[in-house]
Amino acid sequence: MVVRGFVWTVPTRVVAAPGRGAEVVAAMVGTAPALVVGDAAVRDRAELLATHLGCETHEVSTPCDFGAVDRLAALVSQASARVVVAVGGGTVMDLARVAALAAADRSLAGPDGWPGEGLRGRAATSVTQAAPAVVAVPSTVGTGAEVSSLAVVAEAGRTLRAVLADPGLHPRAAVLDVEMLRSLPRQLVRDGLLETAARALGPALADDGAHPAADEFAAVFVRRAMALSAKVGGGRAGTVLPDRVLAEAAWLATSSATQLASVGRTVSDSPLWLLQHAVTGSSGQPKAAALRALLPVLLERVTQQEDVGPLVTPGRSATLASLITGPVGSEVAGARALHSALRDCGLLDGPSAAIDPQVHAADLVEHGFTRKGALEGQSVASLAHAISPSVGSQPS
Repeated sequence: MVVRGFVWTVPTRVVAAPGRGAEVVAAMVGTAPALVVGDAAVRDRAELLATHLGCETHEVSTPCDFGAVDRLAALVSQASARVVVAVGGGTVMDLARVAALAAADRSLAGPDGWPGEGLRGRAATSVTQAAPAVVAVPSTVGTGAEVSSLAVVAEAGRTLRAVLADPGLHPRAAVLDVEMLRSLPRQLVRDGLLETAARALGPALADDGAHPAADEFAAVFVRRAMALSAKVGGGRAGTVLPDRVLAEAAWLATSSATQLASVGRTVSDSPLWLLQHAVTGSSGQPKAAALRALLPVLLERVTQQEDVGPLVTPGRSATLASLITGPVGSEVAGARALHSALRDCGLLDGPSAAIDPQVHAADLVEHGFTRKGALEGQSVASLAHAISPSVGSQPS
């Protein structure tokens, strides 16, 4: 076993401020010119925050594509904003983070500013210090965009959205406030917990286990996501979740996105994350729906002792299941135990995307995700085979 080096970049300051989010953001911004960005779902909260800051708001009404990036970058420049406050889910935060960089260099408002394939870095290298700071205030659970150096942007003529990767995309700060989460439907909270669990489990399943402490971290995050999911499902639909459940769900998601759950493993290098990206791109379904489709298939194939390529390294299902659910005697038993645990806690409850393995695999190959990283060298045939439902029963 070779011990590998890795980079762990966690520059975003995270402040948990239950009931005091607006006050904390105002203290962070101070007297700097600011612009608050949100969507219709958080209009009231965004306007309230803008009132605290004495600034304008911009409501996002379109998907996060390069056209929207260009328009928001222009508004940021016109407002001479030194801070962009992003209130909302992953789409809003992705848009704000890319637009903040583009306000300092407008070439970054278009696809040509992000050359290459697969994970695309920016061509310009000197704009980060000149760019406005971003303060992220998530109104959802699970996205991780509030601490991420990745952003997903739709691009004309492409099935899959472009995945932009750059340290300059890290927000300066993230403010977690349960008041922003109280109106979330239970299903959306559970969706976020599934994303959190997969963010820890996906890289760990594919890894070689060279960092045993990382396995322990991953196991803790998966266990807590499962425990919280059971609590979310324990109440009547439409009832408000306790603040302590929302607060832990938010912290868990944010912490997992800083790679605390998978130290030494980058989520964007996880084959499961990339396949999830492909499914959401072609199906138009949310990430949680893609995960509900993919995870049972992968675990089923392991129980059938079939090859899943880079998605699950031999022996990893048993190792992780032993840490998450208790000792198991074999790889097959480990896959069954993981599937049962995810199912029984309710994480797999909810809408599931339809999988078209050939289409998803072809999209990943076409857009360069197999040129390097987690899927390097994989063919359409091998990827399609890895996520095609095998003959036999679901693991039980």
